[in-house]
This record gives sequence, structure tokens and C-alpha cells, in this order.
Amino acid sequence: MAKTSYGAGTIFRRGRVWYVSLWVDGRQLQKSSGSERRQDAVLLRDQLLGKKARGETPDIIAAKVTCGELLDDLLAYAEVNIKPTTAHVWKLCIDANVRPFFGHLKAASLTTAKLQEYRRQRVAAGRSEATANRELSILRTALNRGRKCTPPKVLMIPYFPMVAETNVRQGFLTDEQLRQVARYTARVLAAAVRDGVLYRRAARRVAVD
Repeated sequence: MAKTSYGAGTIFRRGRVWYVSLWVDGRQLQKSSGSERRQDAVLLRDQLLGKKARGETPDIIAAKVTCGELLDDLLAYAEVNIKPTTAHVWKLCIDANVRPFFGHLKAASLTTAKLQEYRRQRVAAGRSEATANRELSILRTALNRGRKCTPPKVLMIPYFPMVAETNVRQGFLTDEQLRQVARYTARVLAAAVRDGVLYRRAARRVAVD
């Protein structure tokens, strides 16, 4: 693998294609020129160094960030900022399900289709739509926190396919049935009050006698 250093950047060849390597805010960035011509890699290196000099590097940084790194950041935040029980549940959920599926993926490459794939996999494994919602919401929180970083670790958050939850009980009684229940309850309460009054009167008479 041939390498040639040019100031802050390095140009090297992998196979027949030329690549550029440079450091941006403590992160090593490697990009392919997609070309077998070294001059194309030189031009790419100069463009990247120009962006670095002008501070126009958020896209370069975000391109390297994985979902696993964002999940680690979220757990570190949760450890000191939310209830220990909630932080513990998040960690269990992340380690058991979210990280194995998303952890290796670049956050910049995350798509709605990939999120839907995760949901289908979890439902196929016997989990409810509500459970998939909770797990995806943890990942979405991690992405949102990454977007708030300076410089941002996330530039764009994909649409999350959250499913409406239908586990709320409804429709057991019609309006007429509810009115019948109300009338019956009123009669029962009235009878209970009447019987209580009669009982107290009888008890007083016995006491007097």
C-alpha cells in the first residue's frame, strides 16, 4: 500500500484506488477518491483540508459516528441525569436489542427502511408493537442528543415509524348501557341510604327502650 504525506493529510493507495486520510477534531477520517489517479486524491485532500481550515467539518465528523457511540453517550448521560431505575432499564434494552442491531451502523446512514426492518424483526420475535416503540424511542433520544453536540455528531434524523398503540380498553358499553348502569347504581345507592337511615332509627328506639 503506497503512501505519500502532504502536510496535515496523507494520500495512500489501496489496491488500485487512491485514498485520503486526515485528522479532524481528534478523529481520523479516511475517504476514497474513487479514482485510480493520484491527482484526484490530491484534489480531494485539498478540499477536505480547506473545509477543516474554514471550520466546515460537521459533515466530516458526523460521517464517522456510529449508533453505538451515540448509545454510549446516552447511557453516560442517563447515569447522572435520570432515575437509576430508568437508566438501568435503558441499559438492559440497549445491550439486549438495540445495540446488536444498530450499534455497528453509521448514524449518517440510518434510514427509515432500516428502522422498519428492526420493528418487523422484533414483532416476528413475539414482541408487541408497543415494545418496539419503546426501543426505537431510546435510539431516537440518542440521535437527538447527538444532534445537540458541538460540533454535531448527527446532522439528520430519519423519520421513525412509530405505530399507534391499541391496547387501551374502549367500546365495551354502548351509551344506552351506560345509562342503564347509572340508573341501577343510583337505585342501589338510594336503597343503601334508606336502609341505613331505618337502621339508625331502629337502633335509637332500642336504646331508648
